[in-house]
Amino acid sequence: MQDLLYKYRKVIIVLGIVFFLTIIGISVYNIVWNNINSAYLSVTVLPSAAKVRVGNRWCQSSGECRMAPGEYDVEISSEGFITQKFSMTIGEGYADGNFIMLYLEPEEWNADWYEKNLNDDEKMVMGAITYQNANEKLKEIKKENPELETLPISVEYFTSDYSKKVHYFVEAQLNKDGTDFDIIITDYTGGNYEDALSKLRARGIDIKKYNIEYSDLSSDFEWGHAI
Repeated sequence: MQDLLYKYRKVIIVLGIVFFLTIIGISVYNIVWNNINSAYLSVTVLPSAAKVRVGNRWCQSSGECRMAPGEYDVEISSEGFITQKFSMTIGEGYADGNFIMLYLEPEEWNADWYEKNLNDDEKMVMGAITYQNANEKLKEIKKENPELETLPISVEYFTSDYSKKVHYFVEAQLNKDGTDFDIIITDYTGGNYEDALSKLRARGIDIKKYNIEYSDLSSDFEWGHAI
């Protein structure tokens, strides 16, 4: 055995050096690749068959895509759907805004695709995307209506003689069209509509500017608890 090792010692040494250099090369490559591609882009797109191109890189329609930080042109396409094109800036690491979360609009002839083809997991994804879109719209409209940043208002107290409890809640919600806000007053103890309006005026909110919906739930609640 020793004679065999001695005979092939040069080959063994060379193979050892090659193996060592290979390990070093792989490590250096990983370090360089990780440093260059230090941005983590989270991608969630429906339909799942959609093609997602970020710059010159193709990403899966669901999952994480790593790349160098920077500004990229994005194109998302799938047969039967309207192609989405936009630009985005991707920051290093898990930065805010490092995500694509959308569903493609079907072309007219394919309008009912989502109703017919989504499984339960995809329906949950669809709900999350819809919720995100509503929140983004909410932020845009709030920028145009900064006074609404003072909402919601939650009022709950007993009168000084404990003969009555005052409990109501005021919030702003997107209307069904997603184009503006409605102000919703939910009154749990009744008779607090005018007081709620006064609170809105005191916060600089022009009540004539918004549709106000008032719900008196006092018949369903007693001292703030469901009957």
